[in-house]
Amino acid sequence: LEFVTMFHGVRIIGNNAFESCTNLKMADLSSELLSIGNYAFDKCYNLEYVELAGTLVEIGGFAFGETALKYVTIPSTVSVVNYAAFYGCTQMLGAYLEEGIQVIGSYAFGQTALENIMIPSTVTAIPKYAFYYCDQITSIALPNTLMSIGKFAFYSCTSLASITIPASVTRIDGLAFISTSALET
Repeated sequence: LEFVTMFHGVRIIGNNAFESCTNLKMADLSSELLSIGNYAFDKCYNLEYVELAGTLVEIGGFAFGETALKYVTIPSTVSVVNYAAFYGCTQMLGAYLEEGIQVIGSYAFGQTALENIMIPSTVTAIPKYAFYYCDQITSIALPNTLMSIGKFAFYSCTSLASITIPASVTRIDGLAFISTSALET
């Protein structure tokens, strides 16, 4: 199985639906899709391309874990990017998070090759381990609406040279920036 095309009417991709389809390269998802379940495409090691529908509301935990995705746009209709949704996507260079996303789960982008990230103003908290081991990330744009940064949120982001913490932040948990060896300001 190398290609998946879903026609109109598919609204839910259940848990583990395509997990470990190691030859899958592309998934053309339904334009009416509302939910992608936990582990839906996890360990699809060759999955390089997926376009997320503008109707999508939720991305499950480990939904795209350990895939070959290089870029992803998460539409504004998504309110929750769950736990480890893109964890281990070691080729992922970019993720565009549209305004409207409210929750980024723990480990959501952990161990990716993201080079930069802009957090939408609708996100008020960055949870623990959200960008764990993103060692290629050089810049992060935090919104003026952000209130908290969780423990180990940017752990081992070794290329991160500077970050501006907005005045809206009232809590930074311990070890939030540990092992960010390039951090100067």
